[in-house]
Formats: sequence, C-alpha cells, structure tokens
Amino acid sequence: PPPPPPRFYPESCVRCEAAGCGKWRRVPRRVAASIGPRDRWVCHFDANVPAEERDAFPCERRREWETDGDRIAWIAEQKRKEAEARANGAEIDGDPPPESTDDTPDGTPEKAHEGRGGGRPAVPPPEFADAEEEAEWRRRKHEERTGVHLMTKEEAGIREDLPRGTVSGYAAEQMTEEDEDEHEPGGRADGEPRTMPPPRPRGQPAAAVPAVCGGVDGVYLARRAMFRCMCGPDLENCAAESGAGDGVVLTTTAFERHCGMEKSKNWRNSCSVTCAGGQKVKIGIWLDEVGIDVARGKGGGGGGGPGSRAPPKDHKAPKEPKGPTRDARWQPRRPGPFDNLPLRRVMTVLELVMDTEGDDPEAGRRAIARAGTVCKAWLCAAQAVVKAHGAERWCPEIERTTGGADEKGEAGEAKNAEATADGGSDDGPARLSVGS
Repeated sequence: PPPPPPRFYPESCVRCEAAGCGKWRRVPRRVAASIGPRDRWVCHFDANVPAEERDAFPCERRREWETDGDRIAWIAEQKRKEAEARANGAEIDGDPPPESTDDTPDGTPEKAHEGRGGGRPAVPPPEFADAEEEAEWRRRKHEERTGVHLMTKEEAGIREDLPRGTVSGYAAEQMTEEDEDEHEPGGRADGEPRTMPPPRPRGQPAAAVPAVCGGVDGVYLARRAMFRCMCGPDLENCAAESGAGDGVVLTTTAFERHCGMEKSKNWRNSCSVTCAGGQKVKIGIWLDEVGIDVARGKGGGGGGGPGSRAPPKDHKAPKEPKGPTRDARWQPRRPGPFDNLPLRRVMTVLELVMDTEGDDPEAGRRAIARAGTVCKAWLCAAQAVVKAHGAERWCPEIERTTGGADEKGEAGEAKNAEATADGGSDDGPARLSVGS
C-alpha cells in the first residue's frame, strides 16, 4: 500500500501588541489558538526567528505582508492547502485526537478500556441510591451504545454463593459436550487437528467461541470456563495437538500465563472473544451479554453478574507488631528543653554528682535515679554513668510500702530481712531497686 500523506501543519497570523510595532507575524495555528483574550503576544515570542535575533531586535524585522490584501490572500491560500491535505487523508496538526472505536463504553460491568489514550474524557456517572439502581443504569447505557441487552441475574439464572470458578446461567446449563465440536466436520478422525469455531454475532451464546489473549489464538469453552489453546509453531504448536483427545485445555489463569499475560491477573480483561465482523469483545463483557457468570468467590461467594462490578475485597485489620511495645511514657508531646540537651553534657553533670557524693555512693546513686526520671535520654545517661563507676546496679532498690508483706507474704518478709541485714533499717529512707 502507498505510504500515508505527511502531516500538515497549518499556519496563522498574530499581531504584535508591543508599543510602536503592530506588525503581523506568521505563527503555527496551534500557537495562535492558545492565545487567550487576556494574553499578550509580542514579536519576542516568535519561535520562527533565531534566539540571538529575537533577543536583540525583535520588532525591527521586516513585515511578512506589505498590505492587508496580501495577508488576506495568504490566509485564503492556507485554507486551500489545508482542505487539500484533508482530502488526501493527511493528519492535521492541532486537531483533536479521533475517538476510539472500541465498543466497550465507560460504565460497563468490566472497565476493559479504562485508561485508554485519546478521546473525550469520560463523564462521571451520577449518584445512585443503591447497587441495583447503579446496575440498571449501566445496563441501559450498555444497550444504548452496543445494541445488546444485558439481562439481570434473575433473568439469566445466575446463582450466588458458588465456589470459585463455578459456571452458572440458563445458557450454560443448556450446553452439552457435543456442542463444543458442532462446528467440526462429521468425518474428522481422532487425532486430526481441530478447527477454529466460526465467529458468532455479539450477544449470542455458544459453547465454543474463538478467543485471543496476547496475540495467541484459542477457543473459549463457556460450559467449563476453560480455554483450548490453538497456538502455532511460533509458540508451542498446541493447534497440532488439539485433535488428540480433548486437546490442550487450560484453565483461565493457566491460559493467561501460557500467552505471556500473567501480569494482567484478570483473564476477563486480558482475553477477548472474536465476534462476527472481526469485532473483539472483552470476555468479561461477552459473558455478561450472553447471561453466563463464572463465580469469583474464593472457596464460596457469588459472582458479579451482568451489569455489576466485582465484589470488593475484604480489608483485614492491620496486624499488631511483634515484640515488646514501645514505652510512650518517655516521649513528651512536645520536646522540652531537657530533651534538647546533648547527652555528653548530661553525663558530665551526672559524673560531677557521683564525684561529689563520693563518701556516700548510695546518696549519689539516689540522686542520679531521680534525674533518670526526667526523660529517656537522661535515663540512658544515668545508667551509663553509674555502670562506668563500677556499680553492679545502676540505682538502689525501692521497697514498695503500699503492698508490704501482706501481698507478698513470706517473700516480702524475707526481702525486708535481707535489706536490714545489708545495713539498712526500717526507719531509714526507702531503698530503690530498678534492676540492672
């Protein structure tokens, strides 16, 4: 075939609005169309002129047209060239992109063409009172755009709460195993490769329909929700083995993986059915149009049904982190002046406290224990200073006077006796114990 005509770039004219200039300049029509009513255009913006000339003397260049008659004649010539290019089928720069010819509209049960490039932006659907009203709106929109009527779940005989992969619907229940090979000639011998079934009109159910996934041909067996691969020698030549027994029959996920579309993880969108006239329809849309449903539930659960969406996934509650929980008591809501002190300075002060109380180490450790309650940083500094001085425990033990021996019984009495034997007295100050 002959090559397509080159892209045509129409031009227009813009008048400079600088003081004392007012000359008409030739610019691309895309630039002229982008100038708004409040925008100001001057000769300095002309991209057709080299940068060094544009920056030095932008408005001193000669006029494009000497008179207005010459400019009007040039505009008429531009229109004639554009009309000629359109007649030859050339693409015109600045025209909006053509609308997609995909028959899958916005708002169908399977958003097969979501994110496609070009075309007008999709109009958001209106607000609905419930899911039934939304499904009815989607069925009506689908029928207006494609001319195919979508049946409700009750009309199609679709059952809910079925295990995953179970096929339901009146159309699927009437299909038999012989219907899958009804297009085959009667004299086909066993082992002879099967042929592709003929395309059916859109919306007409069939036990075997031609399908394609990732450019690989296959046959979708609607009664079993499986694919018979018919790939050629460039892949694994499954078409040559299609006559042996049932052929190379794969599940929906296996066929998707076999065709190199495993990243899609949605065979309803990655696989298409070839209808009459070579029209490609996403298999999820085709199932809704013929009134057949393949259950989506994991181990039990209803499918989407015609005109509805896939059921939402169950969002599990976040798991609690393993291990010890963080002590938030040491973290103030707003950091105060004590938290901003460098740790080395805090340790220097605590070392001075230990040296000052050298005659009574217990008093120094008690003072450091009080300092450790300020914040977590001071607690770490207190532990480091006390252990640096060779103490076995970073602070003295605390004897709880609220519970006493009544709660702990003999263990409490033994602990008090041990504390008295170490040199303390019951009348003295309470001894702290926070462990090493």
